[in-house]
Amino acid sequence: MKAVIKKLNNIYLLSFCIPFFGLLGIFIFRGIFPFGSKSFMFSDMYHQYVPFLTEFARKLREGESLGYSWYVGLGSDFTSVYAYYLASPVYWLAGLCPQSLLIEYMTFFCVIKIGLCGAAFAFYASRRFQTKDIQIVWFSVFYALSGFVAAYNWNHMWLDCLWLAPFVILGLEELVKNGRYKMYCISLCASIFTNYYLSIMLCIFLVLYFIMLLFTNGLSFGKKVRAVFRFGIFSLLAGGMAGVLLIPVMHAMHVTEFHNISFPKKFTVYFNILEVLARHVAMLPTERGLDHWPNIYCGVLAFVLVPVYFFHKKISWKQKIGHFLLLAVLLFGFSVNMADFVWHGFNYPDSLPARQSFLYIFVILTMCYEAVHRNGENRDSRRMAGAFCGVLLLAACGLFVTTDGLTVEVMTCTWIFLAGYLLLYVIFGICLKKRLQGKESLKKLARCGKWAVLVLAAAEAIVNMEDTSLRVVEREAYLERAAEYRELTAAVAAQDNGVYRFESADQMTKNDGTLSRYPSASVFSSTVNGSVKNYYKALGMGGNKVSYYSRGATPFTSALLGIKYTFSEGELTDASLYEFVDRSGDTYVYRNRYALTLGFVLSRELTEELEAAGEHTGNGIVLQNTMAKRLCGEVLFSGISGREAETDGSCIRVTVETDGHLYGVVLKKPEEDFVLTRGGETTELKGSDECLLDLGYFSAGEQFTLEAGEDESISIRIYRLDTEVLAEALAVLGEQPFDADTRIENELTGTVSAKEDGLLILSVPAEPGWSVYVDGVETAYEKFADAMIAVPVTQGQHTVRLHYTVQGVWQGVLLSLACLLLFIQIVAKDRKRR
Repeated sequence: MKAVIKKLNNIYLLSFCIPFFGLLGIFIFRGIFPFGSKSFMFSDMYHQYVPFLTEFARKLREGESLGYSWYVGLGSDFTSVYAYYLASPVYWLAGLCPQSLLIEYMTFFCVIKIGLCGAAFAFYASRRFQTKDIQIVWFSVFYALSGFVAAYNWNHMWLDCLWLAPFVILGLEELVKNGRYKMYCISLCASIFTNYYLSIMLCIFLVLYFIMLLFTNGLSFGKKVRAVFRFGIFSLLAGGMAGVLLIPVMHAMHVTEFHNISFPKKFTVYFNILEVLARHVAMLPTERGLDHWPNIYCGVLAFVLVPVYFFHKKISWKQKIGHFLLLAVLLFGFSVNMADFVWHGFNYPDSLPARQSFLYIFVILTMCYEAVHRNGENRDSRRMAGAFCGVLLLAACGLFVTTDGLTVEVMTCTWIFLAGYLLLYVIFGICLKKRLQGKESLKKLARCGKWAVLVLAAAEAIVNMEDTSLRVVEREAYLERAAEYRELTAAVAAQDNGVYRFESADQMTKNDGTLSRYPSASVFSSTVNGSVKNYYKALGMGGNKVSYYSRGATPFTSALLGIKYTFSEGELTDASLYEFVDRSGDTYVYRNRYALTLGFVLSRELTEELEAAGEHTGNGIVLQNTMAKRLCGEVLFSGISGREAETDGSCIRVTVETDGHLYGVVLKKPEEDFVLTRGGETTELKGSDECLLDLGYFSAGEQFTLEAGEDESISIRIYRLDTEVLAEALAVLGEQPFDADTRIENELTGTVSAKEDGLLILSVPAEPGWSVYVDGVETAYEKFADAMIAVPVTQGQHTVRLHYTVQGVWQGVLLSLACLLLFIQIVAKDRKRR
């Protein structure tokens, strides 16, 4: 029994197990697999992380290179995807996991990492304060189940930095105080390697924390100089040892829009200090959108313990000032746009705000623990003054902060938990005060008090997590649809052994191709090619800073991208455009009647004319009409006549005069989806002023209505596709096709027969790393529309081969090896000297 009690008193085990089993309990309550049919997937985990892990696991199983993938959008460098999303070493075992359990593989490693966050904070506090008191576990639990974790626990790649951060910070403290550097250098390298993005914020914090340590530890001038030297050297070595990933990523990120740094010119304050501090309350809904609110909940005890820390008599004024200034800088980063821009790597976050808030939480909890750990050194009057100030602050938050989510119910929960802690302090406080009197009964009672607080702290953290986090989705629907895609892809491949692309008319995610292993034309990734995104938007398709996708595609743009087959979750009735091929469950696959290969030859003159057509400021319909006119002399789309359409406020009624497929150009985006009504049936259409609206095929005499939301004026232009012009335009483009015969890993090969000198336009993104060989001779390629590869070819038949090599990989390997050897040499010399 004593051995069991001794194990239970292990602060590291407790700090791991409470968050771990707390989350498992929530999983059981929510019915998350294997405890039910739901899944933990949320937001980007659903749309990005599981598809990318699926592709990584496939590459591991099949022994493929990690350099490139044809299943990420039109094709993408995969090293940057790996570095941003999958660099945690645990995913190298994913190849051994069945594909049907990859969701759970990722999910339960998230839970394990969250448990490690608790154990890591306990290790930090234990080493820094030289104690293994059970009180450490209070704050370890709050670190592991903080507001940051509640908001972003599905961001699996960030969690590695979260549990490594305490080791990095402890290593920095040891480097400054006593010159020890190994923990700092190794843990910082591990953090950068597992996720370089969140490590940017950690590195900014380390600079600030280092400056604070220099001036709060009473170091002599000589020791400060040596500390600055060590900090610089070992920070650079840590980054250099991760160079094998960092340098290729730096090359790859040049094609994204994140490398264009445009510092904000206008100073903007998002909210005041009281509104930020109110984010410490329990049960407050987490912010994941664009409203900038930081998720900084870390236990309601912080309201009283932080003031107690600043009122503490024995804590030095230098340390108090240092922590005050550090917190001020962190709070400034949450509240001001320019600081927010810097903290996030000189880019504004696309939703998921205040990603550096875990560092603020770490500082707050460290201060809280120090206030508790040194409670016996403090006077009762100072403790009471600090607690009173904390209560006043909480009251001010409830009275004067009116932000969404800060309801009476939320404030009531916070007051209940705070009252619980204060009550436990009143009950056990006298015993804690008399603990040094040597009475064993009082010592036991004091320990009971600590355990009582731990129970309440664990309950608060777990209840907050259950209330504000862990949204669930249907697991089976996700897996079944992906399986149907794979089945239909295999069925098409059995009939058609060519090289082509698929696309889905009803995308489950923008990474369906990555999830189900088919070459597609859509991607959602922070490493997305910005030029391709611009190309898509010009043609009337969807795209933003982190994605390009085929919503808004027409048969003309689909042909330009080499899309030969289309998936649909229902029957496609336009027989003039689609030919039924097969069906699996609720998913259909159709062959596009108008399709091109992955490339075609055009004269330089015509290429320049088509590129010039894209320089206008019109919409996708105008551009496609201009391109069609230059190809065959006719416009591809014509606006419906005034006789056909009647607009009445939020509704447009159309009586179709001619058979055809209709598309809409939305001039003003509605707040809600459009509602299309035809033949008594209604369909919701996602309206956007950024991409075209596919209304469907309509026969002459058919009527339909299109409605915006209530009290909204509808603003849309409707166009009809001319299939005869479509056939003529594509006949010109397909007159000299590129017949691809091989598309493997990082290569594409094929033949082309050019009638005259010109450019082979390929629907392959032009990215650094491609080498092009025409008849075995390396040829410098150009760019079409600044996005796609254009290969100069002469008249006659040619064999064309494209080969992709990851840029900077060998420089990265050499840098990592050099820094690693230098680090080993420093360690060896240090040991020899000692």
